[in-house]
Amino acid sequence: MASAAVFTVTDEADSGAGTLRWAINRANARAGADRIEFDAGMLARPIRPATRLPALSDAYTTIDGDIDDDGVPDAILDGEQLDDAQTDDGLRVLADHCTLSGLVIRDFPAAGIRVVGAAHCRVTGCRLGVYRPGTVRKPNGLYDVRLVRADQCTIGGTAPGEGNLIIGASEDDVPGLAVTIEGGRTNRVSGNVIGVGTDGVPPLGSEAFVAVRVTASHGVDPPRAAEGNTIGGTAPGAGNVIADAHIGVELKSGPVIDTVIAGNTFGLGPDGDSVVFVRQTCVRLYSTEVSGTRIGGTVAGARNVFAGCDTGVWVYDAGADNRIQGNYFGTNVAGTAERDLRTAIRIDGNADGELMIGGGSKTAGNMFVPYHGAGGTAVRLGGGNGGLEATIRHNTFGRLKNGTTATAMLTGVLADSKSP
Repeated sequence: MASAAVFTVTDEADSGAGTLRWAINRANARAGADRIEFDAGMLARPIRPATRLPALSDAYTTIDGDIDDDGVPDAILDGEQLDDAQTDDGLRVLADHCTLSGLVIRDFPAAGIRVVGAAHCRVTGCRLGVYRPGTVRKPNGLYDVRLVRADQCTIGGTAPGEGNLIIGASEDDVPGLAVTIEGGRTNRVSGNVIGVGTDGVPPLGSEAFVAVRVTASHGVDPPRAAEGNTIGGTAPGAGNVIADAHIGVELKSGPVIDTVIAGNTFGLGPDGDSVVFVRQTCVRLYSTEVSGTRIGGTVAGARNVFAGCDTGVWVYDAGADNRIQGNYFGTNVAGTAERDLRTAIRIDGNADGELMIGGGSKTAGNMFVPYHGAGGTAVRLGGGNGGLEATIRHNTFGRLKNGTTATAMLTGVLADSKSP
């Protein structure tokens, strides 16, 4: 491939030579690889579009906002002059192999970043929904990152500086979405900090949101399934830190098939020890068409840690062959100290598909130390057909990793009166 042409943004104005709009139009008009960079004078000078920016429509386009290459985003896109919550995105990507990095994207009415029908795109090293220092929110309206029928895209990464700081969208106190995958396949959301600022605590002005949602794409008939997506991963640095959300990861409105949720920390800060609450549920499976989900696993690095929430994993009306294995519930990342958690796993509704909690070996087992006030519950089989085909094997109840007995655990397995 020929070397990329470079277009440099030198002016924060909305239009004209040297503006971001000009640079995107130039890159779109030239076939092949292109880079959009920012002059040193643009450091921390917000670009406030008066109308929606053009979408990236030429493959292999990179927008790099890290002006001084120090791993901190420098170029700022601010949507405060826009008002259409359906169409006014920060950046839209329609072409394959595009990369957005080193950008602060905030206060856009619709999505900070929207990728539609493209593949192999990357979003790395950005700060979304927050002022540049990363401690005060300025949220995007509905989404921070929205992938629609996009495949093999990566949000974040495992190398230093590739992860994004994503604070969670909201509009007029209505919870929004930090990252959503709609009908996408083999996408990866890895190495991000979601809901926590650069100082390790929720940013000032924090509001409820869903950190990651995976659904089918229902704008086409038949719906396009979401398949083979990974939230986190087993490689070093692949896990996400997810805190201060209303819901951490939600799989709903299927078909949602073969999702992997691994290596993540829920309800704890980046230090892996301090509690930063998830307000309701860390992971929720919420459709009979959600199947083949792997929460945790038996290989190194697959463990999720659930703490600081009302419910760790809530399985409601979920389909077949979902597995919850090798996780810590109610501890710090090291598994050596208790952390607040009311219910580790809750199964409700018509969640009567095959569900494995633990497995056939010790490595598949989960460690349950739920604790909230006077105690907690490890596994709750709720009403309806909840847990009809659940198998619970080789788990550890009430003991920490070092063998210490937990302070209190009210119930190991609780079957509600309406359970089968």
